[in-house]
Amino acid sequence: IKTVAKVGAAVGAAAGVIGFKLASAAYESQKVMAQTTAIIKATGGAAGVTATQVSKLSETLSMQIGVDDELIQKSANLLLTFKQVQNQVGENNNIFDRAVITAQDLGNVFGSADAAAMQLGKALSDPEKGITALRRAGINFTEQQKEQIKTLVASGDVLGAQKLILAEVE
Repeated sequence: IKTVAKVGAAVGAAAGVIGFKLASAAYESQKVMAQTTAIIKATGGAAGVTATQVSKLSETLSMQIGVDDELIQKSANLLLTFKQVQNQVGENNNIFDRAVITAQDLGNVFGSADAAAMQLGKALSDPEKGITALRRAGINFTEQQKEQIKTLVASGDVLGAQKLILAEVE
């Protein structure tokens, strides 16, 4: 009877730990989703995505690279604060989605995906100044690329400059 009681106590303790971890994970997921929703609302939906789309992108990317989806979504939330980083209609115009993916890759360079998202968001928001910050992180642009980015921005084609930056970083 003592052995059965000990086994029962161990099983009960394990179930309690598992239950606590599941509840904590659910809470964290809800918290991150609420932040995503709030940022999208605060920016007027500038990125052209919904909270559900950000969550699905984070989950998909999580399965591909083995990083917790809430961590990915947190860095995506940072990118959402940059109103110029947005998805638009057209081929390769999904700047926000591409930036979220690229921020995960750059996380190895910057030490964290959040730091990478901030640098990438700044670079995509102000392409001329942003490439200087990226250069400090080891991402170099040729003189021709720099001139092309400057020309694109001057002509009002920020999307073209963003695509050029993302293509180089990717």
